[in-house]
Amino acid sequence: MKSGEELHVMEEYSRIVNDVCFYPEGNIFVLCADNQYIRLWDAKSGIEIRRFEGHSSRVARATFSPDGKIIASGSFDKTIRIWDLKGHSNTVGDVQFSTDGQQIVSSSFDKTIGIWDLRSGERIKELKDHSQFVKRAQFSSDSRFIVSCSGDKTIRIWDVMSGLERKTLAPPIVVTGMNTLPDAQTIVLYSNETAIQLWDANVKVEIQRLEEHSSDVTGVEIALDGNAIVSSSKDGTVRLWESF
Repeated sequence: MKSGEELHVMEEYSRIVNDVCFYPEGNIFVLCADNQYIRLWDAKSGIEIRRFEGHSSRVARATFSPDGKIIASGSFDKTIRIWDLKGHSNTVGDVQFSTDGQQIVSSSFDKTIGIWDLRSGERIKELKDHSQFVKRAQFSSDSRFIVSCSGDKTIRIWDVMSGLERKTLAPPIVVTGMNTLPDAQTIVLYSNETAIQLWDANVKVEIQRLEEHSSDVTGVEIALDGNAIVSSSKDGTVRLWESF
């Protein structure tokens, strides 16, 4: 910062700011004030990106560990708290369980997908190939694959064990939601339109279209045996479809 120019002013605080500390790479900093919160800010945009709550009195000090993975804070509530920074860096739009209940998949506006071990709470895989926000991600019925849709207009199929992308579909629409039949090869998707589309993941083409709704489709779910599809819409109806 050679010019000494002021870049941002954070004016949201109504109390005294007690401490500020930069992330080791310098792109994020943490603030604490005479309230119970610790707040993480993006230095470039001046936008708050995360808030930590847990102290019962004002926070006096907060600092990063040398590797930037942990924040330690001290408070007038007489406690020291350790905060793990693992997780997404932006809004989490969706979470889904694996069929065996052992894992969770999360999709985020930070363009990533997380696979989490439910028992340990650890993120065991991070999937990163989407170039825009990830709207939804879900496991196949056998939990071997994850299917995701994104604002980058792609649907991607991932191998859970390796974390590698296996297939990419590119429908000519921005998909707002999707689901899969038990075979994980037939993908049911919808956008801000009245139609529901079924795509074959192997040949990467649309194979069927369901068009009875008169307004935007808002959700699609599939029966466990794959024999029926239920959809909801802004037209005020819920429709049940027989799967082909």
